[in-house]
Amino acid sequence: MWNFSSIEIKVALGILAGVISFLAYIPYIVSIVKKETRPSRSSWWIWSIIGLMIMFSYYSVGARSTIWVPVVFFLCPLIVAILSLRFGEGQGFNKLDKTCLLGTFISMIPWIILKSAVITLFINILMDFLGFLPTFKKTFLNPIYESKTSWILFFFGSILNMLAIESFTLTIASYPIYMTIMDTIMLSLLYRKY
Repeated sequence: MWNFSSIEIKVALGILAGVISFLAYIPYIVSIVKKETRPSRSSWWIWSIIGLMIMFSYYSVGARSTIWVPVVFFLCPLIVAILSLRFGEGQGFNKLDKTCLLGTFISMIPWIILKSAVITLFINILMDFLGFLPTFKKTFLNPIYESKTSWILFFFGSILNMLAIESFTLTIASYPIYMTIMDTIMLSLLYRKY
């Protein structure tokens, strides 16, 4: 029988969450290149920048077994952001995109001035949420341009990452819980009746 409080199980679940999250990007990237998915440029650039800051601040607050999803959520969004320049939604950045990008850059200021990983983590989770807004809007208006397979895998990766939480503190639990909520919203937008 498995002992889910065992640190080895938590580490294994965290690695599995990272692997599933990584695998979710494969159909997503393939669907972008096949022009079936049109990523929101601003969302993916925000997620790349914020992903880097979340990865470092999350590690700094003590996350270890749950760190693999943030690592994946920095590297793979950077690939999608680069692809969005050619295959992305729209011709440029609209007012919402520009506002969200500005918020992302402003979120770097507390990290530089306060040097607080905890404050930076929570600010960057908020900024990451701003990255979701253009994608939520795009998906609400035109869900056919998102990969359902990828978002299902993201959701399962987030669930596994929650199970991998080694010590249930606000700082460690916040990111996995947040990602599960965001993935749930995306799935509800993708599978709602039109």
